[in-house]
Amino acid sequence: MIPNETTHIAVDTALLQQLQSNKDYDYNSSLRSTQPSYKLQDPKLNDPNMNGPSLDAGTVLTIVCAIVGAVIIALMWKNRNSLFAIKKHGDGNTTGDDEDSIYGVDFDTEIAEAMAQSNHNRATRLIYLKTLRWLNDNNVIKWQPGFTPWQYSRQIALAEFDHMTDKFTRVRYGKFNMDADTVQHMLEWSKQVIAHHKQCHAQQLEQQADDGLQPGGGGPLS
Repeated sequence: MIPNETTHIAVDTALLQQLQSNKDYDYNSSLRSTQPSYKLQDPKLNDPNMNGPSLDAGTVLTIVCAIVGAVIIALMWKNRNSLFAIKKHGDGNTTGDDEDSIYGVDFDTEIAEAMAQSNHNRATRLIYLKTLRWLNDNNVIKWQPGFTPWQYSRQIALAEFDHMTDKFTRVRYGKFNMDADTVQHMLEWSKQVIAHHKQCHAQQLEQQADDGLQPGGGGPLS
């Protein structure tokens, strides 16, 4: 049987220290960490301030709200000329899709049909537009599709016409339903507005005659 033999290597510690201290061998390089370094060498690129300012949630929300508000304002401005726009449905309700006009409409026939069908919303709207047509034809106002109802109301400056404008705008936006009493009020207010301006025109003609001036407004209003 062959006995186990253990080989012992004697280490010369003095020689080892000498070799470690000799820079030509660079012995200690094998003892350095082999982990790679990911740090950028340019100190400017490692500066946290180079990433720019950060935005908090409040700032982002403010920016988003500002953008949405600007879009809404732009759309309202783009569609400002369609304030009198309407679309007729079978149930008599109206929505703002098709442009409405005070011309090319037989108001007396349309109003009579709407009242016969108990279509109070449509009758209310038509009575207002018929009154607006009369005011334009008699040079009390100048019809402009881009005008809002309340711009005409400020020109007329009559409580009765303000009432008519209020009812018209309620119907125009389709949020309110009118009744038969409202239609009767609209007819009465329309008569009062027309009568008022006829009287004013007649007084103007009398004043011009008394002053010896040539009448500038023609004869009596239609």
